[in-house]
Amino acid sequence: MLSYSGVNERSKVQTEAQASTPLVAASAPRTPTFKDAGQAFSDAINAGRLTDVGHQGICPDVQACRYAACYMYMGTWDGRDTFKHILTRRYIP
Repeated sequence: MLSYSGVNERSKVQTEAQASTPLVAASAPRTPTFKDAGQAFSDAINAGRLTDVGHQGICPDVQACRYAACYMYMGTWDGRDTFKHILTRRYIP
């Protein structure tokens, strides 16, 4: 059984160990930035990531669909605009 002074000694050792450990700044959580969605879609179409040539109704091939109207702009992460398909919820590379 520990005496009251033993508890204080244990706390003192832990405090000294914590004081000798250098603090490392935690990295901030990643958060997206947002720009005008119309501009983001235009940039993606011009870069060939999406197309403005579409189809009527539901996507005939949802896995291969790149029609801009089938995507949602999800923000810009690390300088890259991200888009998610409205049916599959998959992001385009």
